[in-house]
Amino acid sequence: GRAGRACGMGADGATRSSSCETMSPAERERPRSVTHSAVTLSPDERESSAACGGAEAEGQEEPASAVAAGVERERLIASIAAVLERAIASGVRGAQRAAMQQPSAVESLFSAVSKQAFSLEFYVRRLVTHLDTSRAAFPLALVYLRRLELADCSSRIVVSELNVHRLLITAVLVASKFLEDRPMAMEYVAKVGGVQTVAEMSRLEAAMLGLLEYCCYPSDSEMWCAEAALANACR
Repeated sequence: GRAGRACGMGADGATRSSSCETMSPAERERPRSVTHSAVTLSPDERESSAACGGAEAEGQEEPASAVAAGVERERLIASIAAVLERAIASGVRGAQRAAMQQPSAVESLFSAVSKQAFSLEFYVRRLVTHLDTSRAAFPLALVYLRRLELADCSSRIVVSELNVHRLLITAVLVASKFLEDRPMAMEYVAKVGGVQTVAEMSRLEAAMLGLLEYCCYPSDSEMWCAEAALANACR
């Protein structure tokens, strides 16, 4: 079944990017530049994708635990980006075939008008850094995206450069709600993900739940495959 095929998201030999992003308290409150059916970040945030947030005050050293946590976070970010890049690459041929057909309303809801100017790793870093959810939400989100790729034609969505951002933020939201006792505030999720309004974020959530047939519980094999894909992505 679907669980047995979920291992197809692994990626080997992916290259890590050194870009990272930090957000000051003032920036958290700054309105994001967004467009309908797209994720567009403000110029300041776009510029920060080329800067390394690891620059620290001279003479100050982080505790070993903080350094280890930072390394683990960077590994997770690079791995998620690598797995998604592989999914995009493998889905290009299918997406080209699908382009001959009229996209469904659900597909249009997740798709941007054009490719985003910032890197996928920059967007993943934004979510991992600023969303208040557990690490487990990210491999579970990959399970959901893999299910959409393996679904029947009526509910199948191929991950592409145009829809990966909205699919990812929505999958992480659904995964977080499944895992956490106290869900994240929708307004903040929308703001971090670059979605224009809470109402639009809610529509994306409802659409994904419908595509998943409200089955959010992962099988052991699905989770094992997602974790294995992340572990092997940047080797």
